[in-house]
Amino acid sequence: MNNFLNKKYFLEKQKLQKKYFEDIIEENRKKQKKYFEDIAEENRKKWLEQLQKNKRMSDNIISELNERISKFFNILYELGWPAHRNMNLAEVKKVVDLYNKYGFDSIKNNIENYFIKKYDNDEILRIQCAWEQNQLLEYRIIILKQAIQAHLQGYYYLTIPTILSQIEGIIATAFNHSGQMGYKQLKDYCAKLLLENEAYSLDKSVKNLLYGIIYIKFEHNQPINSVLSRHAILHGADTEYGTQTNSLKTILLFDSLQEKITHI
Repeated sequence: MNNFLNKKYFLEKQKLQKKYFEDIIEENRKKQKKYFEDIAEENRKKWLEQLQKNKRMSDNIISELNERISKFFNILYELGWPAHRNMNLAEVKKVVDLYNKYGFDSIKNNIENYFIKKYDNDEILRIQCAWEQNQLLEYRIIILKQAIQAHLQGYYYLTIPTILSQIEGIIATAFNHSGQMGYKQLKDYCAKLLLENEAYSLDKSVKNLLYGIIYIKFEHNQPINSVLSRHAILHGADTEYGTQTNSLKTILLFDSLQEKITHI
């Protein structure tokens, strides 16, 4: 009888001990789980805070970059330059920083000299090569090649009116236009050709240049309110347009347009 009771006591004791240790283990497990959950939650909050911080930094960087590019395009427009696909962010920063430091009048010659050096004879010939590959220019390429040669030889008075006259021609070709083309029709075509999906873009820069500088109205024997007026030049009012700067501007403008018409 005593042995039975001892055995029963022993078994009960074992159960209690087992329950005791299981409770300790379970309590520790819950504590560990809570501990790791707290760490995970803390890390999640830190991660979210860092993510939000990075996003704010990214948004600020993008905003500053957009503002810088927009300002760059505005500076180019004031100088009568079209934005061009070969212009890069390093140039954007350089031009805007110079503008902010010295102002418009002080940097005008520096910017013009920089682009003249950048678009040297080799670069101009590469542009000509791209024109030769454009099938839409097939029937006018001889005109364009001679205009390029005139530029390379310094005959800027020949290059500028030649290329300006071809702008309307390639737009008419691109849209298969027939008959007389008025300014309103030209603007309609340009609106289709040059999209404005952003506050700043190459397309918008080219469009602004066409509307605000190239196709601006003029009157004979009156001041010409454009550094490169197509009408004033082709109608004989402007006789001082023949500079290397204006010639290069015209080539870059035409290059941007001829590239766009290949994607219609």
